[in-house]
Amino acid sequence: MIRALHFSVTADGGAALVPPVSFECPDDRMLLSGASGTGKTSVLEGMAGVSPHAVSGLLELPGAVVLGVQDALAAFSSYRRLRGQLLDARRFCTKVEWTANLESNLAALGLTVDVLALYPHQLSAGMLKRVLLAAVLAARAPLTLLDEPTAGLDPSVRWSAVELVRRQSSAYVIATHDPELLAAARIEHRLHLGAGGRRWFGLAAEFAAGGREEDSTPRAGPDREERTEQGG
Repeated sequence: MIRALHFSVTADGGAALVPPVSFECPDDRMLLSGASGTGKTSVLEGMAGVSPHAVSGLLELPGAVVLGVQDALAAFSSYRRLRGQLLDARRFCTKVEWTANLESNLAALGLTVDVLALYPHQLSAGMLKRVLLAAVLAARAPLTLLDEPTAGLDPSVRWSAVELVRRQSSAYVIATHDPELLAAARIEHRLHLGAGGRRWFGLAAEFAAGGREEDSTPRAGPDREERTEQGG
């Protein structure tokens, strides 16, 4: 289960990057939506334990995590070939298993294993993003966190990427503002970060059916438990 209780991220100056939020995701498959600046990346970094800011509250995760960042180019050194860098980051499975997983994932995303012999600058931004996604999923981590994994991808491979995530990872959080991905989501839960600290959490299909974009009466939010205590 992915569970948060009063989870928040605060900048050094005291500004709330992510106001306290509480939710429970029983099936460990979650979409994180919201406009730019509402804190999606801050939530993922807090979950991954790599936030440069103060993180507080209770966070329960199904296990160790691997984080796929939004800027694939920044994830790689420009001075080393891709294969060596990816092997350095291998976790949770043997080298043989990871290599087989990686090659299978690359093929599913329309790439050949030959790209691993190249340097990052020799690939387009979209190709490099697919390599990073293939490598992150090859790790078979207990929980996979992905920041805008479909952004910048051609339509022909966007859905292949989404389906690969669903097949390869039993527990994941995808931060996205891709309207097509959000509109088609049905199996995941969804945490929407709205303006003014508003929150909505529930099944993605329910969110789409309700036509919600900025729900002012969230099902789960920053003061759910406080309201219960004050009312009782």
